[in-house]
Amino acid sequence: MNAQFNALVVEVEGDFTWTGSGLRGSGTDSASNAINTTVDWTSTVTGRAGVAFDRVLVYGKGGIAFADDKSSFTDTFGNS
Repeated sequence: MNAQFNALVVEVEGDFTWTGSGLRGSGTDSASNAINTTVDWTSTVTGRAGVAFDRVLVYGKGGIAFADDKSSFTDTFGNS
């Protein structure tokens, strides 16, 4: 949602995604080490600020992302 104060336009927006049972991935690297990962949720927060000129809006946008990421690594000797 945008808010406008004279020619200044600002916005803050966020989202959250829960993956239920988690996004899972696994594989091996070139040395045959096992790599496993699980992502349970992700979230972002962004902001935008700009100046309106008649029907044109010049703005900049920035934000940050978060994730609940669990990874494991097991080498060929069984160390993790």
